[in-house]
Amino acid sequence: MPSPKPLRSIAAALLCALAIPARPIATVGDAPPAVYHGSKATVLGPMELVAEGPVDAIDAAPTGRYALITHAPGERRQGPLDIDGPERGPSRLSLHDARSRRTTAVWRAGTATPNASMHVAGWFAGTAVALVMESPANPAEGTWLRRLNCAAGTLSPVLHKDASPLFAPGRPRALLQFDEGPLLVVGAKGEQRSISVPDGAAPTEWIDEGDRFRVVRVRKMPDRTRKTERWIVDARTGTATPEPDGAKPPAPAPEAPKENTLTLVAERVRIEPDGRKPLALWLIAPPGPGARPVPAAEPMARALVAIEHSGASELLADHSGVLWMHEGRLYGRALATVERAAYDALRRTLVKREAMSRAKQMGLALMMYAQDYDETLPPTARRDDLLPYVKDAGLLSAFEYTYAGPLALQRIDAPAETVLGYVGGPGGRAEVFADGHVQWRDDPRR
Repeated sequence: MPSPKPLRSIAAALLCALAIPARPIATVGDAPPAVYHGSKATVLGPMELVAEGPVDAIDAAPTGRYALITHAPGERRQGPLDIDGPERGPSRLSLHDARSRRTTAVWRAGTATPNASMHVAGWFAGTAVALVMESPANPAEGTWLRRLNCAAGTLSPVLHKDASPLFAPGRPRALLQFDEGPLLVVGAKGEQRSISVPDGAAPTEWIDEGDRFRVVRVRKMPDRTRKTERWIVDARTGTATPEPDGAKPPAPAPEAPKENTLTLVAERVRIEPDGRKPLALWLIAPPGPGARPVPAAEPMARALVAIEHSGASELLADHSGVLWMHEGRLYGRALATVERAAYDALRRTLVKREAMSRAKQMGLALMMYAQDYDETLPPTARRDDLLPYVKDAGLLSAFEYTYAGPLALQRIDAPAETVLGYVGGPGGRAEVFADGHVQWRDDPRR
């Protein structure tokens, strides 16, 4: 077990990262839930409202942390001059930062163009920069392409019009194709390079993770046959090299073995006593290579994210947060991944603290009962008589009332050494004594 000083540091880091109140816990639900995966534990923070509705879609950055939120146009009330009915309200685009847990407005359609919309065209690999497409209210104006810097929270003016982007898989660049003219390579920092390719050739795919791309042209020959020509273009220099007929495309680089990652699963759960079966959202640890699926009953293999879930959900790639939709709103929980041993030590400390707190409340309840009943304790068979003296029935159910001696306090010879009962905890129990004090006793069997 870590020494007390590192343990306090770990606890402080978790409480800060997840915004869990740094106070003595009163119920086991206050201990932060977590999911074990290998030697790590991913801890869930409290549920928070991320964005008001109506939310239409979530688009998360491939590196995690950021997510763009598309808001569906809202309805507005019909005015006296709305002969054909009310128009739909303006569309919006918001940016959520999972680390700061802040959501800010990025774009909103003007009131003069209520039918304008914006959506994510794609993300630059390995960066927090995305290209977004804005569609004006007038379809004849085409589609505008803009650059969004998530770290700075800034949206560029219109970069290009009517461009179809093709994002490189492993480099922070995108290829823009227009109806006419040269191709354009755009970098995540806004740098641009114009590249001319043979007339009629069109890009088909990136190769070498995005250092080069292939363009293809299909020509109709005099004998009515079709000839396919291919070129490999260097995105950094613009040099185009013909690809010989019959040449095999370069073999893709072998993918690095993927680490087992957490997943989100939506399942119907029954809620007592009404028997409802809402769609709950779970964070589930992966099975090991070739292992069976994680059973629901296995401890720490899954954690409940939300009991109500009615839309899209997203686990951010860096495991900094999880987002989900319910009834048009977007909710989220921050995540923090720590060493499993450190979390176990922290959890044992929290649960032990809880057991001591419960035992102290039960000791006080017993003393208050004895004061009201002529310095006499309740019989063990009538433990429920203590219910008026506790704040929560859960405290009473956690208390094991074991005392079998005389009930009158004055007949107890050594009250400070006489155990009335206990509340179980990790590795021991919190014992309540006849004078009301509480003491922890280690139990190697627990």
